Amino acid sequence: YDRSADGYDERFAVLQAAKYGAIFERFRPDAGARVLDLGCGTGLLLPKLAEHSALPVALDLSGAMLAHVRWPAPRGQASSLALPFAPASFDAVFAVTSLLLDRRGFVHALVEIARILRPGGTAAITILSRDTYEGLSADFAASGLAASASFPCGQDTGWICQRA
Repeated sequence: YDRSADGYDERFAVLQAAKYGAIFERFRPDAGARVLDLGCGTGLLLPKLAEHSALPVALDLSGAMLAHVRWPAPRGQASSLALPFAPASFDAVFAVTSLLLDRRGFVHALVEIARILRPGGTAAITILSRDTYEGLSADFAASGLAASASFPCGQDTGWICQRA
């Protein structure tokens, strides 16, 4: 992602906007909600979260992507496998095409997302449709997230998940 940071918005803004639209049809954070944009990339989602009165925090693994974030949100560089936040720190987490991991890593990231969500918090998660697999629903449940029925989300498949 460091190599693709320059020009990312020009290549992917329209594609990402379709995903955000599909998610916001199903879930919008409450006014004043503390929200993590996990894998924020260049920050395309941040203004949309702020439109919904959320207080977004941006996190990405790629320093080059973070350098392109123009929205004035708190931000940091970290892996989805070791989120640098205390338990129950967020009301919602958005992970839009950002959990590009093998199955073991994906489940580990789900556990981390569940850990930082407050009880009853919501995670909006999408992965490339080609990366879905048998047992995905069980992996959501095992991580502590109750997932909705999947929905088409551009080139992705999405879920709205609740932390127990």
